[in-house]
Amino acid sequence: MVTGDPVYEQHFHDVLAIRDGEKPRPGNYERIYWDFVVADRNKPTPDGEPVSLQYLMRKMNFTAEEFAKLEESRARSDALVRLEEKAMNAVKGKFDDGSGNFTIVMEPDLEMARQIMHGEEYHTAKSAIMEPISDFLALLDARTASEVQNLGQKGRIYAGLILSLAGVGLAFTLGASLGLYWRVVIPIRKLVAATEQVGAGEYGKRIEHSSSDELGELASSFNHMTSAIQRDIREREENQTALAQAEDRVIKLLDTAPVGLLLVNHDGVIRSANEEVERIFGYERGEL
Repeated sequence: MVTGDPVYEQHFHDVLAIRDGEKPRPGNYERIYWDFVVADRNKPTPDGEPVSLQYLMRKMNFTAEEFAKLEESRARSDALVRLEEKAMNAVKGKFDDGSGNFTIVMEPDLEMARQIMHGEEYHTAKSAIMEPISDFLALLDARTASEVQNLGQKGRIYAGLILSLAGVGLAFTLGASLGLYWRVVIPIRKLVAATEQVGAGEYGKRIEHSSSDELGELASSFNHMTSAIQRDIREREENQTALAQAEDRVIKLLDTAPVGLLLVNHDGVIRSANEEVERIFGYERGEL
């Protein structure tokens, strides 16, 4: 951001344009987040119409509360973008006129750009984006668990109904009953057992199927759902790991500073201190 290299600025605007559906994504983009969000597998392509991330999320039929959390994260992301725009324009000698436009022209201020990009406000704005995302994942997990439980209950009801019908059919013809048992009862039992396993936390469960009828489609939908659950859990764990690593890097940076530094939260409680503070005040970090 603070190098003044126009290539980086172009990348910055390209990413925002792709996010907002103003231009298609390039063909060499891999593992785009919203590829995994689309429910109908119609992923964005370089030669297709631009599609915004917001539109793709709406297609997932999130609840109003879940979508509100995503919108909150988007708003916080826009606040971060605004800080980055201030830094890039400061390098070019353009400054905010108070109305949101960069019409004031003065000498470039590289130091101002550095202070923005490495300052507390920027890092606070960056970490704030993750809070509503974590809330969204918690809401999604709770709703998914409820839907899985309901699916299991319905599956048991269907299994009981089919078994009753199979018992009645046995009075008419043993062959028809055996066919019904292998083609319907066993797949439904597998589905019921699988839903109970998912309800117990085994999100890697998959149902093997080869038929293309309604039960086959139901099994495919079940497998797609458990894949989505695993992906959401994995992404949340990756986000939590990244946040922990970031905090660890901050603490290590404190120890390398030649002056006494304290890491204090918003309540004024000291979370950590570097070795220079221990030397100055004569207290160990735990005592502080």
